[in-house]
Amino acid sequence: MNAQDLKNSILQLAVQGKLVEQRPEEGTAKELLAQIKAEKEQLIKDKRIKKEKPLPEITEEEIPFEIPESWEWVRLGDICIKLVDGDHNPPKGVDMITPYIMASSTNINNDTIVELEKVRYLTQEIFEKENERTNAQEGDIFFTSVGTLGRSCVYKGGYNICFQRSVSVLRTLVLNYYLKYMFDSAYFQYKVTREATGTAQKGFYLNQLAVALVPVPPLAEQKRIVAKIEELLPYIEQYDKAYTKLEAFNKKFPEDMKKSILQMAMQGKLVEQRPEEGTADEPYEQIVAEKARLIKEGKIKKEKPLAEITEDEIPFEIPASWKWVRFSDVMDVRDGTHDSPKYYDEGVPLVTSKNISGGGLDFSNVKYISHEDADKINERSNVDTGDILFAMIGSIGNPVIVNKDREFCIKNVALFKNFAKESLDINYVYWFLFKEQYILKKIASGGVQSFIALKVFRNYLMPLPPLAEQKRIVAKLEQILPYCDQLIK
Repeated sequence: MNAQDLKNSILQLAVQGKLVEQRPEEGTAKELLAQIKAEKEQLIKDKRIKKEKPLPEITEEEIPFEIPESWEWVRLGDICIKLVDGDHNPPKGVDMITPYIMASSTNINNDTIVELEKVRYLTQEIFEKENERTNAQEGDIFFTSVGTLGRSCVYKGGYNICFQRSVSVLRTLVLNYYLKYMFDSAYFQYKVTREATGTAQKGFYLNQLAVALVPVPPLAEQKRIVAKIEELLPYIEQYDKAYTKLEAFNKKFPEDMKKSILQMAMQGKLVEQRPEEGTADEPYEQIVAEKARLIKEGKIKKEKPLAEITEDEIPFEIPASWKWVRFSDVMDVRDGTHDSPKYYDEGVPLVTSKNISGGGLDFSNVKYISHEDADKINERSNVDTGDILFAMIGSIGNPVIVNKDREFCIKNVALFKNFAKESLDINYVYWFLFKEQYILKKIASGGVQSFIALKVFRNYLMPLPPLAEQKRIVAKLEQILPYCDQLIK
């Protein structure tokens, strides 16, 4: 339950007579309503308010829930001495700040008047004319009745303020804060939402407000209800802060746990080391030999020797049977074209960073290039099944192992080709890149769009376990990481 749900529950209890106890010595609402009726009649006699048409009698079918015997259901119009809305054809206002403002429903929120910089300013003459309708006074209730419905506040005074039609102004003969909290209750909010009319903008208009049913307690109980709500509100605010922190933690925890598991895996702490599986030196020597053979046959290019790995570069300790390597020592690392070829309505898909997400390739919004341009790009970076693609510009990361079911070529995407499949498990490399994407995003350079240069990938350090241990690490990750994803859901 979030803080708003908790507040809704408390307010609903309040208007059902379940938040505070009933006290016989406080009398009944029937007595209060008789006093209110007499007061209204006196105000009419004194010509301070106008006599209105009687509101319909309340039927049993209308009553939404039970209330205590000492309470009464009443129509809102019967307990108000003012129930008006703002101007239906408001003036445009003036292009300067004045002490006279016309507000709308956007200015009523969080139980107060807000964003006064977004009001219409009026001249004194226009304001006085507009104010004849609403004449807001301290203690009145403002209720948003068009557009964003059902927000309210008790006016604390201090402004020369009038309103557009979207705000209704009420002056009541019950406790104003009790009525305001009744407006906030789930009962009344649901009623307003359900019964609002209109197409472009929904409205809960004066005639609907006037006949709306209000549960009324004796006056002393109204005061105790308001006091109890205001006693509880600070605790709801504290709960909201704690709940928000907990929600943030719960949202972050699965991802953090996933990162921790991957870190353990790449430090040799997820599965045990087995002496019978040998050391990483054995697959590394096989990879070096295979690379030399492919260079000799002209299948991959010979590159400048990479720098020796220094102690200062090593980010964390690994088991004695493992070995630190640079990517270009054990893989063929390339990237796609950096140019922008001409695009066509059809042709060969050109995959970029935006087409890599969720562990797969999205061809739904891909651009197309000619077969001639595709052939030129593929001379440099032909993608095969089993290769890894890694976004290197913009949304950096999102590694994907390719299962090639169509022709395509790549632009601004890093390509990792495993030329020694008998010595290096591509799934192990995938999970290492998945873990490292968070670090690579932080070290990315660039202005408008961040990017990772190809030389960074080629020189990047990877911990290499024996082949059998690589496979056991992958199996363990594929076993436990889905549980992290379930926590996210």
